[in-house]
Amino acid sequence: MVHTHQVGALFYGGPPARRLSVPVVHTEHGKHYDRSWRLRILARYSFAYANRYVGVASDVTEHAVARYVVCKRKTATIVNGVDIAKFTAYRSGDAVRKALSIPDTAPVVGTVGRLEPVKNQALLLRAFANVAEQLSDARLLIVGDGTQLETLGSLAGELGLGDRVHFTGYQADAAAYLGAMDVFCLTSDSEGLPLSLLEAMAVGVPVVASAVGGVPGVVRDDESGRLFPRGDIAAAAGAIKQMLVDRNLAHRFSREASKVVNQQFSLDTTAMAYDKLYEAVAAGK
Repeated sequence: MVHTHQVGALFYGGPPARRLSVPVVHTEHGKHYDRSWRLRILARYSFAYANRYVGVASDVTEHAVARYVVCKRKTATIVNGVDIAKFTAYRSGDAVRKALSIPDTAPVVGTVGRLEPVKNQALLLRAFANVAEQLSDARLLIVGDGTQLETLGSLAGELGLGDRVHFTGYQADAAAYLGAMDVFCLTSDSEGLPLSLLEAMAVGVPVVASAVGGVPGVVRDDESGRLFPRGDIAAAAGAIKQMLVDRNLAHRFSREASKVVNQQFSLDTTAMAYDKLYEAVAAGK
């Protein structure tokens, strides 16, 4: 059995697997096929070598079918999962706060992810600037690296945020930083089912997220977190402020989010789903 992730791996791995009569399972993590007709042609060619196409959210699976890059009968949806035990071990972020000289009492908004245009951390900076006008001791923690690091640093300066924003760069153990956050914010313009969101929920950090891709399937607005329309700075800022000011509400969301991840998005649940899929594909089903 060969299992590929993203179309490039399938493009190169699919043909030799076919020649050797080895079945192929392919997983896609996002919606990519509105960008160019060339990419759609590449995907159609590549997906012909996959016995089964898996989307990490129903939104991702439906996108591929709607763009005619894969036939529906070959598709399945298996959601991402996280190692619950690993992330519940990071309840305290005291060491991270101390290392970054963030006062114990300072409210911290944070995010973890690649610093790329699609993740739209620029929106987070602008929303945080709005929050900081009312909460002068608030800090923003951005964990990750990417092509937008310099641009985002410049924007933070233009917004007058100064030392209130902490860019940590890439962190191999980003989970340790989640415990230092009072609110986790995901501002992406497009997503599949982001692991960083599931990890934050597993740690017990209240979440604010853009209602894109598979996110609404994880976060129920006003039940396990807050959702805002894609690109809406004012709505994001309002949700963040609500979480920081109303700590009872934030704690309620935190408890519900932890329950959701434990019940529906554990790594064990994902592994069992793939195990059943592998058995079916191996049997020619």
